[in-house]
Amino acid sequence: MPFFAYQDGSGPWTAVTGANGVYDFNISGTQGAVAYVSTSGSPVETHVNLFYLPVAELASAPYPAGTLTVSGTYEGLGVSDVFSGALGPFSEFNGANDGWLCGNVASGTQDLLGLRSTGGLADQLIIHRNVTITAPASPGAIALGKDGDFDFSPTGGGNAIAMTPSTFLLTPGGNEAGISNIALTEHFATAGAASGVLLSSTFAPSLPLVLLPSVNLQAGDQYQLGTNGSTGGPSSQYLVTTAYTANPTSLSLALPPAMTLPTTTPVASTTCPYPLLRTQFTIGQPYNKLLVAYTQGDLDWNLAIQSAYGTDVTFPDLHALAGWNPAWGLNSGTPISASASAFGQTWTTGAPPEGARQYQATGNFTVNP
Repeated sequence: MPFFAYQDGSGPWTAVTGANGVYDFNISGTQGAVAYVSTSGSPVETHVNLFYLPVAELASAPYPAGTLTVSGTYEGLGVSDVFSGALGPFSEFNGANDGWLCGNVASGTQDLLGLRSTGGLADQLIIHRNVTITAPASPGAIALGKDGDFDFSPTGGGNAIAMTPSTFLLTPGGNEAGISNIALTEHFATAGAASGVLLSSTFAPSLPLVLLPSVNLQAGDQYQLGTNGSTGGPSSQYLVTTAYTANPTSLSLALPPAMTLPTTTPVASTTCPYPLLRTQFTIGQPYNKLLVAYTQGDLDWNLAIQSAYGTDVTFPDLHALAGWNPAWGLNSGTPISASASAFGQTWTTGAPPEGARQYQATGNFTVNP
């Protein structure tokens, strides 16, 4: 990361120089804040990320997964079949022309999933568990060889796990009044590939769940069952409920309520060369965390704050800290597109336990700095 800084409680911001991707700092109290800059895409997009969270959550915040690019191959797909996959905690990918490429990968041991879908329904899954990703000596994609190959053909060695729809159904469970485009989804994830792969989805009133044979499951594997929809209108919000389980049965999931969008206003500063945005919000159950993405061209500032930290926060002035680039500041006079998401979950930190629920509401607005 080109820039990293932290705040201990309400103290001053301090820049930190990392070593081999590790940034060490101390928080003396129960709350702190972190700011870091990351990049992605081509042309390059810059992301200034701000986390205002309790210490326990700062340690598990979604920092960049990595900077490595990994490649592999697949075979045994029919003309209408589709390949998709997942690697590690954050990276999902698709394939083309019998090859796949996945970016933002961290070094270390993680799981690699490859899925074949026929007619929009997942029918075979290959799991490569505990794949070791090692940074190369020179830049370039890491070819995984046999660990990155997915052979779905009848002679592929028997690694493909066959899946069929079960008799268990996922259905909406309430709060659908005024909601349009209600969808039902099913993902499968392992402890080492937590982003998972989409097994099936539908806009129909029910979704037959696709299950793996129990002999192919290990501790930490989970199904992620979801329902989502939109409130409609000029202030439309996207609502999501997700349930986590290792042992799916028929389930009805209710959508969460809509959120109250935050109020964002520019704050005048005589010292900071870029506009500082003040975000004020009200958040209630089942939500306890707010994420707002402020986008201006190829630059965005992402704010994550837990309600226990406060409901009124102003961007910090980071321009005087070592490593800060003036190009990372927002520009006055140029409209900013904003997307706010409220999140809530029934567990505190770490992986979701059996039966856990997660809730999300997302809406958009514009800010004129």
